[in-house]
Amino acid sequence: MAPVAHKHEVHYAPTFVALSHVAAAAYLTYIVSRGLYESYKALPPAQDTRQRIHRRCILAPIFGGLALLALATDAYYKLGYLTLSYKVWADEHGIAFPDSVFATTSNGTTRAPLYLTQWLTDTPIYHDAAEIVAEKARRFWWGNQATLATVPWSVLLAIEGRRRNIPFLWAYMLLAHLVNLSFAQNLFYLALLLAPSPLGGSISSWVPRLDIAINALFPPKPANWCPHPILFLAVLSATYLNLLLLPYAANTPSFGTITTLSRVFSFIPLILPTITPRSWGTVHPHPHAAYGVYTRLFRFTAVASALLHGRATAAAVLYNLPGAWKHRHSLRVPFDVVRRSDWERTTTAVGKVLGSASDHPVVGAAAADVVLAAVGVGLWAAVRGVGVDEILGSAVPFWRAAVVTGEVVNREEEKEETPATVRRSGRKRIAGGGSGSASASASASGSKEADDTPTPTPGTARRRGRPRKVVKAEPELAAETEVMAAGADPDAAYVPEPGVAAEVAEGDRLEGEDDWEAAAVAWGITALGGLGAGCAGVFGGECIAR
Repeated sequence: MAPVAHKHEVHYAPTFVALSHVAAAAYLTYIVSRGLYESYKALPPAQDTRQRIHRRCILAPIFGGLALLALATDAYYKLGYLTLSYKVWADEHGIAFPDSVFATTSNGTTRAPLYLTQWLTDTPIYHDAAEIVAEKARRFWWGNQATLATVPWSVLLAIEGRRRNIPFLWAYMLLAHLVNLSFAQNLFYLALLLAPSPLGGSISSWVPRLDIAINALFPPKPANWCPHPILFLAVLSATYLNLLLLPYAANTPSFGTITTLSRVFSFIPLILPTITPRSWGTVHPHPHAAYGVYTRLFRFTAVASALLHGRATAAAVLYNLPGAWKHRHSLRVPFDVVRRSDWERTTTAVGKVLGSASDHPVVGAAAADVVLAAVGVGLWAAVRGVGVDEILGSAVPFWRAAVVTGEVVNREEEKEETPATVRRSGRKRIAGGGSGSASASASASGSKEADDTPTPTPGTARRRGRPRKVVKAEPELAAETEVMAAGADPDAAYVPEPGVAAEVAEGDRLEGEDDWEAAAVAWGITALGGLGAGCAGVFGGECIAR
């Protein structure tokens, strides 16, 4: 076939960008997987109880499978989009598209040519993909939900990722943009499962010298330090204002700037705790003292997401222009025009909105991402036992949840509970293990061997064999030593000093059964207020459910 004449000079930068996209996604997946493996190797012995191992063996394959499914669906739809885009470009330039990439001529010696560099030079594939979703109200209904759900997830990365010292947080956010949100979210669920308590310094860094330079430029903050809430609210407000302008910027010169800003804003909550001066934040005397701040932040994201989702829903339902399903690739879209017209004339408005997922592979990718992310969020709420009060308190304005943060239950009043027990949501829960020795005492909720040792009574014959030795955690031993040294009663309830309480690293509590009521509430909020509101409720409950 003769060479094809092109209107523009051939540039290799777009080809390099496309190949870098694939290479970056593969590399980020590798370093995130390495971080997950190192987190698993760094688990303290207290997290290797029988119940915790059993839960990890069940939950890790579930969320890992959801991540692989999200990756497979994204690859399928993106490959369909690239193929369709190339077909349209080939038609415009009079090039016969081969039936197969490996097709040969009659003599069997020449492979069918593909002008990929010329196609990428003439076609802004990233700009086209974003604009195809945003330019029509029905299709924007899907893409808007995935974009809104990224905002509370970035806040979750900033809070829980920093508290647990999970490595490569920036890689999770990059994967959400390079692949899709559901893939990155399910990988982070695995990271939370493998880091039930804050990880120590055994996790390797990406670039140690870069960390040294960052720590020199921005000194590390003390434990329980949080930036002032007004900083987060300012960033979130700018983010939602940018997302409000996104559908109006479609097919205008400013669309590229708006989409770039939406991605940049998603990274700011991650770097905000690092770059903020210490004087612009607060050191809370107890880890639970920041719960009110977290709840207000996620409640703000839930309300803003619900409002923007409601606007997008109203616009999608009222959008009934003829040929609304058409797009710039309709010439080669594999869908019968007559059948599509019949569907547009006969179906309801809701059916048209949901059916827009089949308009274009890019819209199908956004729809699959939203569905898989919603499934993952609901399952996470169920298996983590995030309370209904925590979810509603983080998503519904003026919700008065029965939450008493930081109230330590007196040992004399609750004989059956451990000193790590806190009363929240109207029921008593055991806080999970902390890092090092602190996690050993809190893991008593997951291991009956540590706290169910019977005490022999008078007149009862002792069993043969060696008596079971009760191993106390170092914080408990240190507390009893201080009490005995002071001459106080060693059996009295120990009340830690505010400075000591601030140093305690909290971990996850171990739930014996899945809470499907919480999953139903999460899915209900998602159905009413969109994926962004559902994620805000679950992620807000995750931050205060320990």
